[in-house]
Amino acid sequence: MDDRFLTLTLGVAMVGVILAPLAGVALLIRLHSRGAPERALRKTLREQANAAQRVQDQERAAKEAAFPNEYDGWTTFVSPYDRSFLGLDFTNELVALGVYGEAQRYPFSALRSVDLVRDGAAVTIHQQQPWTDLLATSEWQQYRQIVGALRSPTSTVQTVRELSLKVVVHDPRRPVRHVCFFDAQNAFGVEDKTIAPIIEQIDTFHAYLLKALHQGRPPAEAAPPSTAGGQADALKTLWDLKRAGALSEEEFTSAKARLLAAG
Repeated sequence: MDDRFLTLTLGVAMVGVILAPLAGVALLIRLHSRGAPERALRKTLREQANAAQRVQDQERAAKEAAFPNEYDGWTTFVSPYDRSFLGLDFTNELVALGVYGEAQRYPFSALRSVDLVRDGAAVTIHQQQPWTDLLATSEWQQYRQIVGALRSPTSTVQTVRELSLKVVVHDPRRPVRHVCFFDAQNAFGVEDKTIAPIIEQIDTFHAYLLKALHQGRPPAEAAPPSTAGGQADALKTLWDLKRAGALSEEEFTSAKARLLAAG
């Protein structure tokens, strides 16, 4: 009796040993089959997202390929750091702001102000007066001091973190646009350690934008030139504007004549 019981007990244990792994395998198969629809759904969603991204990449590539033709004849700048874009068409009085491949166009009359931004600090110039009045403002003097300091041999890409232009336009959806001329965090492979070439470039486009602001003002806002400030300083600044490209030879000659006549 005891032997039979022992034999039966051992038989049952052996059956349990054999069936337990089989039961575990069956459970795994069951769980796997339950998760199959979820995995298939995730795979489908990934494929759809990848397909949508490919379409976006193709559309962006097509826009970038056609972009230069859209701005043929414009004065343009494309940032090598974030691909921000600035374009000026003085013939049709249009300014374009955005990123390379996709920019919004505005009439010059939509321009409100232009800031030089260095390391987060901005100097705003509201060009709401004739050139000779602008030259006497503290904002303009502060701007020239910053530019002068940046032209110093001691100003290098190691002493400046960021240089950009902040342009404000009459656009309720996006009134502020930034154009990056230098970003130390992304300035990989910059061989020329002086900041002078960069400040020359940003100074030129700053002058272009001031000219666009001036050109976009309604004629009714025009006023006779002011004699505020030193005449010598005003003449020097007029020359700086002409050298930067903000004034043509005729505009420079006319502004200088008015300044001398008023003095």
